[in-house]
Amino acid sequence: MGNCNRKTSAASQKQEGETVSGGQRESATQRNSDFNPFLTSAQKKDLVDSIQEFKSITRDSTYGVVRFVLVSAELPPTSTKVHATVSIGLQSFLSSAENGKNPQWNQGHNFVLQRRGGGTTAHIAIYERGNLKRNLLCYTTVDLKRYFEEASEGVTRPMDESLPLNDPVHQSRQV
Repeated sequence: MGNCNRKTSAASQKQEGETVSGGQRESATQRNSDFNPFLTSAQKKDLVDSIQEFKSITRDSTYGVVRFVLVSAELPPTSTKVHATVSIGLQSFLSSAENGKNPQWNQGHNFVLQRRGGGTTAHIAIYERGNLKRNLLCYTTVDLKRYFEEASEGVTRPMDESLPLNDPVHQSRQV
């Protein structure tokens, strides 16, 4: 599993040594110690550990619909809003966790899959504070085709491998 730490964006860097009343100087880090608008390293690790694999896939070949559970875990409380997107082809779904809450993300989504073409690759991205490209925490892709082909109708088949979540800073691939 890749490291999900990312470089601090320019927007998150605080000006040190701002002047306060009375001529004293107080660092922005001290002033904001009670509330950090960005995820800490520990929070990122907990988040990644919670979402590193699909739990199951169920195929319904009658309608060509495959249902899978993205997350079946309790995410840690975060100091910022966190989003997870799952995309297959032109279909995309979004799950969100609000600030400071400890949500249950148990997102099962129905995807209508193409029998041919590249419509069975799932792209999963986790990001914070509303901007996917700038605040990407981690992402992964997985080719789901073999799971769909091997699953029998109406049977839930557990995934036999966990999905690595890649560090976007050190990877050249984009979501």
